[in-house]
Amino acid sequence: MPALLAIADVRPDTVDRIAPALAVGTAVNVALGQILGFDHYNKGWHATSTIGVLASAAAVAHQLGLGDDAVRNALSLAASLAGGMQINFGAMAKPIQAGNAALVGLRATRMAEAGITGAPDIFAARGFFDLYAGPDGIAADPAAVEPRIDLGTVSRKLYPCCYLTHRMIAAGRHLHAERGGEAVPEGSVIEMTVPESVMVPLHVTDPKDGMQAKFCAAYTLAVALQQGQVGLVDFEGDNPHRPAVRRLMDMISIQTTPESGRDHAGVDHGTVHVRLRKGNVTLAETSVAAHPGSPSDPATPAAIGDKIADCLGKYRRDGGAAPSASAFRRDLRTRLHLPPLREASAPDGQKNHARQDKPVKEMSSADQTPSERTV
Repeated sequence: MPALLAIADVRPDTVDRIAPALAVGTAVNVALGQILGFDHYNKGWHATSTIGVLASAAAVAHQLGLGDDAVRNALSLAASLAGGMQINFGAMAKPIQAGNAALVGLRATRMAEAGITGAPDIFAARGFFDLYAGPDGIAADPAAVEPRIDLGTVSRKLYPCCYLTHRMIAAGRHLHAERGGEAVPEGSVIEMTVPESVMVPLHVTDPKDGMQAKFCAAYTLAVALQQGQVGLVDFEGDNPHRPAVRRLMDMISIQTTPESGRDHAGVDHGTVHVRLRKGNVTLAETSVAAHPGSPSDPATPAAIGDKIADCLGKYRRDGGAAPSASAFRRDLRTRLHLPPLREASAPDGQKNHARQDKPVKEMSSADQTPSERTV
C-alpha cells in the first residue's frame, strides 16, 4: 500500500487501479510464500523484505499497466535488491527493512518502466527460488502454484509488535477481562506454554527500549495482563520499564512444546496457553489457538477502528493534527475510489448522534453489490 499510494501521488490517473493492484500484489506474495515455504523464514530471512519486495513490484507494475516484458524486468530488478534478516528484529533496522520492501518494489518498477532490463526469468535455475529456499529446498512446485486473488487469506495485525506475540496478548486480555482487571497477587506464577518455533524471533528477554519490547514475549503478555490492551504508547519512551509491568514479567515462566515436520510449519499451528496460579491453586487460565485478526478469528470493525484510533493518537502525540478515526477512514476510501462505508441507521428515522470517532460499521459481502465485491 505505501508503494501504491506513492505512485498515485505522482500519477493521479492510476488511483482507480490501486485496489486491483493491491489484490495482484497480495496474490503474488501468497504464491511466493507457498513455494518457498516456512523454511525460508526459519533460515533467518525476514520474509517481508524478500518476498514482499517482489509482491510490491508486481503490485506497482499492475497499477502502472506495464507490459509483460516490463513486468519481468521489474521482478528481476526487485529480486536483485531483496534482503532483510531476522537478526535485526528488535533494532531500528527491522522497520527499515519493511519500508525498504515498498521502496525497492516501487523503484524497480519505475526503472523497468524506463527501459532498464533484468534477467528474463528470475525464477529459473540458480534464481530467486534456489537462492532463497531453505535447507530442504522449496516447499511447492512453482508450476503447480497459481497466484490466486483472495484477500480473505490476509491476517490483520491488531497490535504494534511482532505477530507471534499476538496470541499471547489475546491470552493476557482474556485473563484481564476474566479477573475484572484485578491485580495479580504477590507470590503468583504466570505459566505460559507456546509452540517451540514461536519463540525463535522473540529473542528479547529484557527489553531496553520500545523497539526491543516488540519482540519480547514476557513484556507483551505482562502489558496485556496489566491493562487489558496493548498499543503504540506501550513501546514509547520509558514505558517498557514501568514497575507494574516489570513486576508481572518477573512472575512469567515460558515453556515450549517441541514440534517437527511439515505439519508444524508456519505460525498458525498449536496453541498458546497461559495459567495464573498461586501455590497449587489455579486462579485463571486460558488457551488461544487462532491469532486475533486472522481468518480463523477475523478482526471486527470495532477492533480495526481501535487500531486506526491508536495510530492517530500516536500522530497527535508527535504533534500532528489528526482527524477522527471515522473521518480518516472516509477520506482514505474516497482517495482510493472505494465505495463509502455505510453508517448504522438510527431507529425510527431519528438522527444518529453517535460520537464521530466511533468505528463505522463495515459492509459485509452480503451488503455489497456485485460491482463492489469485484476487485
